[in-house]
Amino acid sequence: ESNRIRERMLKVSGFLRENRLPDNLARQMTAFYTHFYSSNTWKMCSFDGSELLQVMPPALRCEVILYVERDLIAKIPFLENKCVAFIADLVVMLQPCSVSAGEYIIREGTVANEMFFLTKGRAVVLAKGSKVHAFNEGSYFGEVGCIRGAVRTASCADLDRGVERR
Repeated sequence: ESNRIRERMLKVSGFLRENRLPDNLARQMTAFYTHFYSSNTWKMCSFDGSELLQVMPPALRCEVILYVERDLIAKIPFLENKCVAFIADLVVMLQPCSVSAGEYIIREGTVANEMFFLTKGRAVVLAKGSKVHAFNEGSYFGEVGCIRGAVRTASCADLDRGVERR
């Protein structure tokens, strides 16, 4: 049992090292997990990296997420002046996706079930084959269809290399 606790604390240490958390935040996280593993609660959990955050108290989890994802957050102007809890909740839902030059990000006629934050590259909106709008880094798109639960009325393609969907 002590080997399992040591192994889990090594995962915590690895997370702290990999993300270079500030000392005060690293101490808080270490203290939480030291206490967590000294209880019987941990026996119910099997952690991978992302699951470390799930059992943390909400305030600590929010602080850690905001620190770890600070570079991504800085690339998304949409998040400026938003509540920190909203930012943390949104950021953990984002999934990266890269596409090649000319590749479609969104296809007209498909169900709108995701929105995109452009963190790298440029994209163009095509309606009936004609360019109607262009997006640069920091832009977001696809939200209207998601809100309406609609079918996409236009396509969106990468102009450069490396568009990331988040």
